[in-house]
Amino acid sequence: MNKAKAFDEKHQLRATASARVISFDRRVGLTEKLTVGISVVNEKVKSVDQRLQVSDKTMAAVMAAERKLNDTGSAVKSSRYVNAGAAWLNGAFTKVAKAGQVAGTKTREKWSFALSNLTAKDPSIVA
Repeated sequence: MNKAKAFDEKHQLRATASARVISFDRRVGLTEKLTVGISVVNEKVKSVDQRLQVSDKTMAAVMAAERKLNDTGSAVKSSRYVNAGAAWLNGAFTKVAKAGQVAGTKTREKWSFALSNLTAKDPSIVA
């Protein structure tokens, strides 16, 4: 990055390019033309919107969709099937966690038992 910056400072590439763009813009009047064009388009959009009431209709459609989503969400939350499924899933996770805990405890017990048997036969294993 430093090499590119030094090269640019030595040859003034960025400054020259900027100056040429500004000169071209002044000769052609590109910025002014774009600004006028954007203003004309904005006015046309406002005119069509006022005539056809697009914004109002769009807002009404968005609000109706939002209400429908809220109603659907409420129906899902209050569904006995969803509640029963959530309770079943919770119970399944609890059973899996309990089984994992039991398996871990048994594994520790077996490991301790095996280690104690080995150390009883050969005390040098502990060291």
